[in-house]
Amino acid sequence: MTEVFPTLFSAIKLGPLTLRNRIAMAPLTRQMADPDGTPTDEMVAYYSRRARGGLGLIITEGTYEQNAYQSRAYLSQPGIANAKQQAGWARVCDAVHAQDCKIIIQLMHGGRVCDPRTLNGQPPVSASATQSGGWTLYTDNDYEKQIRNIDGDWPKVTFPAARALTVEEIHAVADGFAAGAKRAVDAGAAGSRCTAQTGICCGSSSRPRSTCAPMNSADRQKTTSDLRGWWARKSAPRSGRTS
Repeated sequence: MTEVFPTLFSAIKLGPLTLRNRIAMAPLTRQMADPDGTPTDEMVAYYSRRARGGLGLIITEGTYEQNAYQSRAYLSQPGIANAKQQAGWARVCDAVHAQDCKIIIQLMHGGRVCDPRTLNGQPPVSASATQSGGWTLYTDNDYEKQIRNIDGDWPKVTFPAARALTVEEIHAVADGFAAGAKRAVDAGAAGSRCTAQTGICCGSSSRPRSTCAPMNSADRQKTTSDLRGWWARKSAPRSGRTS
């Protein structure tokens, strides 16, 4: 292995992080959290085993960052939207750190691909009023059916039509990501990242041609202006802030 990849097992510095090697685990949906989104003992053991296997960095599964705006995407998804969930992630981070591995928590807003069973009767939200043509599929093996108490065929649950977020709501969703990122770091993670695949809220906002309904010129200009203004306010130096 070292002949083909001579630096694979050598340390590397990524910004402020020093990793023991160059092996990272990509995000994998696990669905092992409690019904309220709190990380479980099973999650602690799972991530600890992966770290013990020799990884230098772990990027976690998608984790919803707030309880508002239909952020949660699927059943048994972990969250980092409150103090209890943060404490659960702190246990995961401690277990990973004990194996000399770094961990980054991936933040995720479900957008228009939320399982309707997580929405409490509300429609999902997205950059515009669109609907995913797919359906939720959790797994395809008998063991998973057994532990999830499912009899017979897997239920085919389709995604509902999403309603468009207002500009003010987009600001609130963005603030939720910021708050989730802070909780992730406070839990002991080395950082956070946002997932933005197709249908997820961030992805729907960044790939308008493929995932958004048509927008007229006036609405587009107003939305662009509002978002630029929001970003300018967020980026402005704060009193007493040092670089």
